[in-house]
Amino acid sequence: MLEFCHGSIRFDPLRDRGPDVRNSLPRHFSGPVRDACCVLTGINYGYTDGDHHVWRTIIRLDCRTDTDVVTVIATYGFRDSSGNWDDRYDGTIQFCVIADVLPRHAGFVSAVPIYGLAEIFRSSEAAKLAAEQLPPSESHPHPHQP
Repeated sequence: MLEFCHGSIRFDPLRDRGPDVRNSLPRHFSGPVRDACCVLTGINYGYTDGDHHVWRTIIRLDCRTDTDVVTVIATYGFRDSSGNWDDRYDGTIQFCVIADVLPRHAGFVSAVPIYGLAEIFRSSEAAKLAAEQLPPSESHPHPHQP
């Protein structure tokens, strides 16, 4: 059964670090997770001490599964054209975990796979189902803007 879990990972103001800054967040599901993927659903980022040009942005989402927990690992980096990571920046990365969760049946777990998550996600029905699970869109202004 497919389950969806939304979340966000905050990056506090950083300086002199990038592009490999990582934060993680565990997400719990109703049963053992057979397969999972995480999808970027939004990002809000900027310079902490004032606005100027953006040269490079790096965002990567990975996930690790341990029984009924999927840990989302976000890698983040943001800089201008100076060639280094000397300006303070911060932001929030929003994501959705799509997990193929095995049902629990009277003390044992059914491990008979019907479809792999990749095949399910590729189908138009799964895409429609995922879209229906998204929260209503909201405006998320940068925390340092009036």
